[in-house]
Amino acid sequence: MTKLSVIAAVYDAENYLRKFVASILNQTFSDLELILVDDGSHDSSAKICDECAEADPRVRVTHQTNQGLISARNAGLELATGAWITFPDSDDYLETDAYEAVMARIQKTGSDVGAFGLVQEDEHGNIIRKFVCRDGVANRYDAVAKLFDQPPSITNSVGNKVFSAAAISGLRFLPESKLAEDRSFVYRCFLQSNQLAIMQDIFYHQYVHAGSATRGGATPTDYLSSNAVHGQITADIRVHFPSLYARAYAYFITASLLPKYDAIESRLQIAKPDERKAWRAALAVIRARLLTESRTALASGQIPTMAKAGYVLRIVHVRTKIRRLIRMLRPK
Repeated sequence: MTKLSVIAAVYDAENYLRKFVASILNQTFSDLELILVDDGSHDSSAKICDECAEADPRVRVTHQTNQGLISARNAGLELATGAWITFPDSDDYLETDAYEAVMARIQKTGSDVGAFGLVQEDEHGNIIRKFVCRDGVANRYDAVAKLFDQPPSITNSVGNKVFSAAAISGLRFLPESKLAEDRSFVYRCFLQSNQLAIMQDIFYHQYVHAGSATRGGATPTDYLSSNAVHGQITADIRVHFPSLYARAYAYFITASLLPKYDAIESRLQIAKPDERKAWRAALAVIRARLLTESRTALASGQIPTMAKAGYVLRIVHVRTKIRRLIRMLRPK
């Protein structure tokens, strides 16, 4: 049985794919399989995948029509044989000692999930943001709590984590969770895990570019579905971890509602005429939620000062727009 299954969805990643594959196959931890799921690429990615499989027996390739990141990852899960599983993106890359280090820490601590640091970079290698975790271990409660820290003490990404097959038994990436697929998966995994091993080392390099899996185009429905997933997680926290509800609620406001308000408003400005109706409808839903929950959000002691200030500015902005619209519609 293979020790580690590395599952990567591949879509039009020809400019990054060879570097990614090399970073996996050159790992000092060699007892692994690399499952490449070509999701109907239009460039030479499919050919590159097949060439990699021919060159190294540890590489397995499957091709499917374009169905998106979530479907591709789930297809890879069906093929995985490893006792441990991870999901890096095919346009990113890892340090060559990443898996050896995290597997050693997992074994030493008796954990069933391992996480390490991540750095976001642009296409020129310039650092955009670093996510450095604090070394240690966390039980189920503390692991869930860390997902809602502000600023984050652990990322939602699945790419910088290694999961035991037991910890994700029965789990799949949810079709309705686009834009929140990693958060949803990690949260549900933590509910099934016993202990998380955390490393401060930055082993994962995440490219941020126009075609990135994490920054690709999204529809109004995707934004609303993602918002609903965040809301469901928050409601679930209230049941399973009531003492974390205020923190999770504050995170939902600052990490989901506010960014989506800004993102949808920006998309509305550049939307084609036949797309604007859908974007306006999506913006109206987020706007209504912001107005409805403004009092509770602002009264929460969990929202950082700067985020609270941003919230106030948006609420004022929203209400000003509504008043302006009312004045325009009022009979003269």
